[in-house]
Amino acid sequence: MKTQNLIICLVVVCVMAVINVAMAVEINTFDNSQCYIELQLPSGSVEPIWMTGSSTMQVLFAGASGLTGDHDGDGLDDVNSQMTAFNFACVSPTLGPMYIRLSTPLQTNGKMEEQVNNTPGTLDVPPFTATGLCGSFFDIFLEVTMSGQTFHNGAAKQLTSTITHEPPGAGEVYQNLSATPLLDAGGNPTGFLLKTTRYRPNPPTEVDVFNHSRCQLQLTTPESGVQTVQMTGNSTMRVFFEGLVLGSAQDDDNDGLDDVQTELTQWTFSGNNPALGLVQMHLSSNGPALGGMEEQANNTPGILDVPPFTATGTCDSFFDIFLEVCLPGQVLHSQTPIHLMETINHKPPVVGNIWDNHGTVQLYNESDNPTRYYVAAIAYEPNAPYCGDAEHLYPTGDLNLDCRVNFKDIAIVADHWLECTAPEPECD
Repeated sequence: MKTQNLIICLVVVCVMAVINVAMAVEINTFDNSQCYIELQLPSGSVEPIWMTGSSTMQVLFAGASGLTGDHDGDGLDDVNSQMTAFNFACVSPTLGPMYIRLSTPLQTNGKMEEQVNNTPGTLDVPPFTATGLCGSFFDIFLEVTMSGQTFHNGAAKQLTSTITHEPPGAGEVYQNLSATPLLDAGGNPTGFLLKTTRYRPNPPTEVDVFNHSRCQLQLTTPESGVQTVQMTGNSTMRVFFEGLVLGSAQDDDNDGLDDVQTELTQWTFSGNNPALGLVQMHLSSNGPALGGMEEQANNTPGILDVPPFTATGTCDSFFDIFLEVCLPGQVLHSQTPIHLMETINHKPPVVGNIWDNHGTVQLYNESDNPTRYYVAAIAYEPNAPYCGDAEHLYPTGDLNLDCRVNFKDIAIVADHWLECTAPEPECD
């Protein structure tokens, strides 16, 4: 009986220990992560590629967040970690849509180890201690999908960083500068090499939401020639800065000018045309709508030279977008990106900044067959003026808020003539 009670007690203690360990798992999810790779092609040329996406890390503390120990006997406390999500996408100029994710059969494990053991039993890095630095790494196994094929790395690619905070703070970068061969499903070399890889889990990101955007679409049609559709809608941009604060930037393409990566994450418009009827347009799932901003003069190295980050300056901006155009009875899409460009003198863009494209892009049907519809021109104004804004106030007497005083407002008055909501007897 005593033995049975002892076994029951041990089981309870073990279960409680498992629960405590489970409660000590810290899960850090990053929705605006960024990844930069240099991909060497079989031809020997190297293509620099920026990707956006999301990632998730787990840190396995012992008992409570920050509590750990010296597991490798080097006098420094450490803790195991794991990457559980690593999902990125882009559109390569030569390879088309590209996707990177974790390889499913293998775990991506890692570790964090403090640089100085000032507080034994606690990982010496904020927020667990007031100060401190940690070395951090992940041995990552990837699947890279491009041109309809999926490749993987046979040996782990170790991404390393020194972090000042757990979870990693704004602008902290994990990287690997060595070349890693990519293999096919049979484990054979493909000629592709994954060279420099930089991963920013938590870059400083500015998200600009525009609820009153405008877009003019010129569509070449087989029946009605070129038709212009005036459209209204909303759009959202995000900008990935490359330091610790908003406005920080680097010269990523080595042309002497600082630049940052951007993305359109929302782009939804609709409008009516006499010949076409209701036309709707939004981003296609064929690839992310990535872009960039590059200053025209590098007066402040490390900072994007455009207001509000500097007093003056201008930036060249672009987005490569894939469209889906909905017409009555059919849905069309672009298979090649449409390149939109504008020069801006403020970030976010102000009223009057209009991105437009050069060149015609063919549209395809839902079976991916080419059609006789073409996007001839696009003019996109994210921050368009609208009725009721600071420059276009509602006039006195505008009861239906359409920025006009007319018989519609008089009809509203007539419908409510002699109504009274004052307390009695004032309404008598």
